[in-house]
Amino acid sequence: MNRHLKKGKVGLNTWLLATSCFLAYTSCYAGRSILSAIMPQMIAETHFTRGDLGTMGSAFFLTYGAGQLVNGVLGDRIGAKHMVPFGLFFTGILLALFSPLESTSLGVLLWAFCGLLLSMLWGPLSKVIAENTSTEVGTAILTSLNVASILGTSSAYMTAAYGASRGSFRIAFLASAVVLTATALIWYVILTYLEKQNAITSRKDDSAIWFTKELAAELVRKAFLPMLLVSMVNGIIRNAVAFWIPTFLSERLGFPPALSASISGGLPLVNLAGTFLGLVILKKLRGNEFRTIGILFGASTAAFTLAILFSKLSALLVVFMLFVACGAMSSACNLIFASYCLRFKDTGRMSAVTGLLNFSAYAASALASAGFGAVISSFGWSPLTLSWVLLSLVGAWSAFISEKVFFRKKVH
Repeated sequence: MNRHLKKGKVGLNTWLLATSCFLAYTSCYAGRSILSAIMPQMIAETHFTRGDLGTMGSAFFLTYGAGQLVNGVLGDRIGAKHMVPFGLFFTGILLALFSPLESTSLGVLLWAFCGLLLSMLWGPLSKVIAENTSTEVGTAILTSLNVASILGTSSAYMTAAYGASRGSFRIAFLASAVVLTATALIWYVILTYLEKQNAITSRKDDSAIWFTKELAAELVRKAFLPMLLVSMVNGIIRNAVAFWIPTFLSERLGFPPALSASISGGLPLVNLAGTFLGLVILKKLRGNEFRTIGILFGASTAAFTLAILFSKLSALLVVFMLFVACGAMSSACNLIFASYCLRFKDTGRMSAVTGLLNFSAYAASALASAGFGAVISSFGWSPLTLSWVLLSLVGAWSAFISEKVFFRKKVH
């Protein structure tokens, strides 16, 4: 950790680091969400179909998930100063190129590259934060990135609305391109300044062998394997289940599609509230994120169970319980990446560890989302909602196993 930041002598520099990370992650989500935000207008104005745009979105998430693994490892060798602006700047260039694009195949290729480029952010960001702040400050900054993701998504929809009001979806892509490229330049300038002030340092992994015996021992001691399962189950519920909630409200509860979409639009705020509630519980449990995550999975289990039991009695209660489950999982996700991952900040491979956890969550989500669709088509909603309960139980069990492994007593 940088000595100056540890002693608290450069509060301004700490705020500069936090602000630059917040801006970078806000821009990331503004860029990755713009296609989804502008889709209705594109379908109305262009030859692109829902299937075409859906394929582009799938290409993005596939490369974004895989990129978390690759770029996580690279983040420990290259560092955030160069990787973050590279990802933002060239995503901005690609968004500008997408504006006049009319080829579906090129669109799929472009969005696949966007996913790969934007996957350069999280691992390096978490590394530079963890290695240059105290655990308390690092957790706060990483938690603020959840707010950044919501703000970035919202800004994408505002940009899309502006483009629609001007009668051109291309304006939205060009505006997003300007934001991402400008943020890349701001990031590079700020990080260069902080380096010259000796306010930040970075532990570079220059070893020829990435996976060492020492790292293996550290992973075992810190319960990485059961936490990897926690991350995968969390990703499934947080992403795949949330993806199907609007359809569930429409098909299972009989809500009109417009109402389902409007209700689902409140999920980000619920997730944000859940995130901060989880931090309160974490403080009550004296920083034991394993037990806190287990409790959150328990809340998710109870919420899904009540949603099933009351599915034919009270639609309002079902919606409330689904929101409770999603809020709990958003909170658990934050604790995985803003608390648990900080335990690896002294290994020199913080970026790679967070990248692997992120990759596992996205890979599990992609497989589960496709599987959920097959289950609904073949067996209906009842078996699927039951699987949500079982998944939550698995997550709770894995979290408590992680706690036992991490806090086990050494035998002398």
